[in-house]
Amino acid sequence: MEQFDSETLEKLARNQISMISGAVTSPVDHIKGITGRNESEKWAENLIKEAREHPVPGKEHLALYAFAHATDLDGELLPVEVAAVELLNIIRPTVALTIWVALMGHALFAKREIYDELHSDFDELQDSFIQELRRYYPFFPMLPAIAMSDVEVDGYLIPKDSWVVLDLYGSNHDERTIASPEKFDSRRFIGRAKDISYEEEYEMIAQGGGKFREMHRCAGE
Repeated sequence: MEQFDSETLEKLARNQISMISGAVTSPVDHIKGITGRNESEKWAENLIKEAREHPVPGKEHLALYAFAHATDLDGELLPVEVAAVELLNIIRPTVALTIWVALMGHALFAKREIYDELHSDFDELQDSFIQELRRYYPFFPMLPAIAMSDVEVDGYLIPKDSWVVLDLYGSNHDERTIASPEKFDSRRFIGRAKDISYEEEYEMIAQGGGKFREMHRCAGE
């Protein structure tokens, strides 16, 4: 298996971070993120090729080999490009979780009472706390996209090919649908925490809205 020096590993790490940090900050950062994605995919493709051509005995359980040997419904190996992206879909969210660790630290220590409350009743509050963390600190502040077809939302027509922006932060801090939205309330979702992830489709918009088993989920979810 190919070995990497510290400089190469540092560049690979920066590429993973750039895909996340540059998503909605500035055009320059966004381009850096795209470059980081392209370089990461090329790196992952080389790993997949090497894993197929020179497998290491006893490593079959690792993610690299799981994707290198994954097949489609017809039993054919996944194209190298597809297998590489799937490998990155394991690595990138793992890196992204560090953002959640930082946000969790801010929630726990920005106001001491939040930490004390969770510490005193962890078993009951842990799931509700995590959902409130997602609501209060959306992984991205917004999501830009292009409308794939004409669509009407609350009587407003969005024409096909229009640029649209989904305001994640604003939607999750809207007093019309959320009581006291600027308060971090660890008890807000007690008894409903699992329903929001598995049953409710749009009560929570945090980069992972939609049906759990049918739509994209990642660190933002």
